[in-house]
Amino acid sequence: MILWILKKTSIAGRSSDGRDKQNQDSFLIVNELGGDPEVSLFGVFDGHGRNGHLVSFFAKTVLPGIVVVVVVVVVVVVVVVVVFSKTVLPGIYLFVDHLLILFNLLFFPKNVLPGKDCAVIVIIIIIIIIIII
Repeated sequence: MILWILKKTSIAGRSSDGRDKQNQDSFLIVNELGGDPEVSLFGVFDGHGRNGHLVSFFAKTVLPGIVVVVVVVVVVVVVVVVVFSKTVLPGIYLFVDHLLILFNLLFFPKNVLPGKDCAVIVIIIIIIIIIII
């Protein structure tokens, strides 16, 4: 029923001399986008110019695939960031914390405070890591 209504309501324009123009409009209805029953994609593409019908058809054809790819990439990036922040970052923090303690023990034996942040030590550690990498 919706498709019938859309087909009946999309009307081609007229040129300035009164001739009918080609209808260049396209529409898109995708249910279960990417196989997800809770996601739908709707689009209306209003073509203009000599090749407007080709452009609106191209957008209608290509857009669903682009949306799926973008969503998959975003999900992968979010998963990687979450996994990285829960697994790798704590290890890096502990490693740097232990390096700070060791550095304090070696160079400032009277001021050993676990976890004490010192900008100079952090800069030296960063330089050492950059040299090693």
